[in-house]
Amino acid sequence: MDFKNNPKKVKRVSVIPRNNKAHISKNKTIQAFQGNKISLSKKVDIAEKVIISHTKEMFYDRFENLSNVRKIVVAWVCVVAVLIFSVGIFREMSAENYGESIFYRGGTYSEGILGEVKTLNPLFASNDVEKSFEYLAFSRLYDIDETGSLKGDLAESVSTSDNYRNFKVKMRKNAVWSDGQRITANDVIFTTKLLKEQSINTSGFKAWKNVELSKDSDYEFSVKVPSSSSSILYSFNFSILPEHILKDTQIDKIRESVFSKTPITSGAFNFKSTKNGDNRTIISLVKNKRYYKGEAYIDNFDIVAFKDESKLKNALIYGEIVASPNLKISEFSEYERTKLSSRETNVNRGIYAFLNNSDSVLKDSKVRKAVQVGIDTSKVRKEMEFIDKLDFPVLNQFVDVKDLNIPQYDLNQAQKILNEAGWKKNHEGILEKDGKKAVLNIATTSIHNYKKAAEEIQNQLKKLGFDVNPFHFIPLQSIPIHSIPFHCTRVDFIPFLS
Repeated sequence: MDFKNNPKKVKRVSVIPRNNKAHISKNKTIQAFQGNKISLSKKVDIAEKVIISHTKEMFYDRFENLSNVRKIVVAWVCVVAVLIFSVGIFREMSAENYGESIFYRGGTYSEGILGEVKTLNPLFASNDVEKSFEYLAFSRLYDIDETGSLKGDLAESVSTSDNYRNFKVKMRKNAVWSDGQRITANDVIFTTKLLKEQSINTSGFKAWKNVELSKDSDYEFSVKVPSSSSSILYSFNFSILPEHILKDTQIDKIRESVFSKTPITSGAFNFKSTKNGDNRTIISLVKNKRYYKGEAYIDNFDIVAFKDESKLKNALIYGEIVASPNLKISEFSEYERTKLSSRETNVNRGIYAFLNNSDSVLKDSKVRKAVQVGIDTSKVRKEMEFIDKLDFPVLNQFVDVKDLNIPQYDLNQAQKILNEAGWKKNHEGILEKDGKKAVLNIATTSIHNYKKAAEEIQNQLKKLGFDVNPFHFIPLQSIPIHSIPFHCTRVDFIPFLS
């Protein structure tokens, strides 16, 4: 056959059965037909039959075998499940035993705090906002850690002689101010001189009046105290101020100085700027790259001061701030709580009610005793959050309290003591003596636990018969001393928590 010269005579070669009938393959999916043309409808019909046949054989017919192998399938599923579970447990144990949690570097942390920004000078810090800034931005000789123990900050070492009356302190040499100047003994001595000024340190100047500091070298100085005390170093946790910035400023001008608005700092974060808004003030800080303890992981720290608690709450809900110590999660709706979390951090401090012995009512020791016995501190604690029980005027880790007697609550005994002291209830239920009513004032801050404690104390004092005037939301530092009815004495205290 000439394929090259006669291409038209080329025909398709196929195998045709001898009987000239359609041949169906054994798998019943392919059919061969002889010669004659097949219509479109026939082709569709054939395709449909082929698809149905194939689906039936390859899919539905398989279910008939499932019952025969179900035990094997179940066994394999169990084996796979055990393997997956084992891998998960192994990974979890490996993460706990061999893993290490690390912090990411960078980013901005913003914390909302109730209060106003009146000054950035640590000498005059009087509220949570100003004290938070002070702690972040200024160094001190000594700091107190989470266990209540004293640890050196700027101080590297201390030695003492003469039964804790004379000390020699050696400072670290790698601490600098944000303007590049080194922190030296001159700054420490200069700061203590300011602490001796009554116009600056109105409540603590007497404690520093007879303390003498003298410079031994740029990074060493001596301290002489009037009486021996091993705890004097706890007093050296005040913020150090820059002498080279403030030495030429008059004492009575320091509060209004430029430094009090744009301070030179030395802490883990340096001051950057202050921005005032309609309902908030933002203090921006940036990490101190020359910080002697190493750079902070966070690049920026914003302290956002709010005057209005509702504005603070909304800022947290809408993500304008990261956290706030002035809000409790129970104040939010169930939906809002899904976006929030609450974290408890233990701090080594106590909350106490102090009695003012100079008050005309409380100067009577019997009245003070009645107040101590007549207030149920367990009920006060129930109104507060995240607290540990504290029964004495010092933190439990500093003294052994096993053998000390705790004053027990006894309302009837308290009323009996008052009656014996001459205080009788009038027709209004108010205690009177010699025609004078028993009036007490309670002053506290706006911090939640302080506020709730004061409210509960007020209710219990009224039950005893006192006429109580509350002064809430006022920083203690701004209250005249004669208005504060609580003053510490040797035995007159009401501790609540630590």
